[in-house]
Amino acid sequence: MGSPAGYYYPDSTGTLEVIDFGEEMSDVQVTPVRDVTDAYDGGRSMQRVVHAGTERVRLVLENFTSTPLERALRTMSAHLERGGSIGFTMDTAKTYAGYRSSSSTWSRGNTGVLVSNAFTAWSSAGFLAAADDVVIESANPEYLREVTTIASISGSVSTINVITTTPAMRYTFSTSLAAICRWRWFWPTLRLPSDSMGAAIVTDDHRIAYTLDVELEYDIGAAMALADTDQRGTGFAGGALDLATTTIGALSGGRRSIGATNESKLTGGL
Repeated sequence: MGSPAGYYYPDSTGTLEVIDFGEEMSDVQVTPVRDVTDAYDGGRSMQRVVHAGTERVRLVLENFTSTPLERALRTMSAHLERGGSIGFTMDTAKTYAGYRSSSSTWSRGNTGVLVSNAFTAWSSAGFLAAADDVVIESANPEYLREVTTIASISGSVSTINVITTTPAMRYTFSTSLAAICRWRWFWPTLRLPSDSMGAAIVTDDHRIAYTLDVELEYDIGAAMALADTDQRGTGFAGGALDLATTTIGALSGGRRSIGATNESKLTGGL
């Protein structure tokens, strides 16, 4: 078993910074977010237009006493304030997310998902096991999200895996949008929303004990764009992302936004 950790790129040259929290989180709370517009007719029947969705993730680590960790988190805060994103995992041994290949379909009733870990550059041993929970989700504007459990997983960290889920999949995911299967407690692209600005992500009790308390927003568009960009728009066919290239420019912050179908090299804001 590993520790909770944060991953980010302080610059656009592809150098990874890993913050090992060293102890279990006090709390991680996940809140679904959906941007919608509702309209009602004279009979009060509602029609809803769904624009986009995501998750808010609140990370809490209370009363830790490690001053190196406190300094590392305050340093990472500047990256978040500038619009950069971070990856977060509750367990480095389970840092796992894989993208659907362009040749496969994820449909209602399916029990097998064909993926491989695209984030081995962050955790070379990241792998899942039976009884682990995964999230299967698609890009916006559809943003279907399904939480399910692994019944079995084939292969290894360095091969393509077949994840058998229980129960079978409930949703049919659009084949025209990117889709991802990730460990439930791993988010590859979290950003600090504007309504979380103005407050320190780390507070202290007389500089003896420290508390991390920050609410971040999952940038699912950036997560999906990584696979598309890594393949220069040809469709991700499985395997690890080349996270040591200029693709990572998109993660460094203070640049421009990206979308789930961006096929150019990312030069601004993981």
